[in-house]
Amino acid sequence: MGDLMVNENIWNRSIGAISVYGKDENGDLVSLKLDENGKLIVILDSSSTSTVGIDQSTANANEVVVKTLAAPATLPLPMGAATESTLAAMTATTPAMDSITIAAANTEYNKALPANCKALSFRVVAADKLTAGADIRYAFETGKVNSLTLPFHILDGGAVYSKESLNLSGKTIYVAGGADAVGHIVLLEWWS
Repeated sequence: MGDLMVNENIWNRSIGAISVYGKDENGDLVSLKLDENGKLIVILDSSSTSTVGIDQSTANANEVVVKTLAAPATLPLPMGAATESTLAAMTATTPAMDSITIAAANTEYNKALPANCKALSFRVVAADKLTAGADIRYAFETGKVNSLTLPFHILDGGAVYSKESLNLSGKTIYVAGGADAVGHIVLLEWWS
């Protein structure tokens, strides 16, 4: 028979229960609980083959209630764990593409991103649309890229900007390029 341990730090005042842990014959922890009446509640998942024993000097002195959960998937999730519904809300399902042509040097151009934008990527191509374009500046705030006012970032020609796991709404991307970028095209792809 394994040892029993009482975790005094896990006292649930709302239901008046204290968590108790025991070890089965394999050394794995088994979660035990005492209810508000002092009865021992044993919680095992349906795949468990553990047995629980109580050393009693008087037969049937303690009533034991054993509850087996339907399946391990029904166990509570850790704090912050994603559920199917939260994963579905985070999953991007609708793609869209657009472009911005850099018509003049050091001039700001912009494109509003859709509500609930979950992923964004963009790159620059030359006017022939087949080769890598020149470096550009980009920001998510107006007045930065054309005047070289920080904060902004530089996307090197031939590089791709790509971000996933976003949740953007009401955001706009601003781009500008130097004289070598005139006529080049920023290709945008987003998912919402």
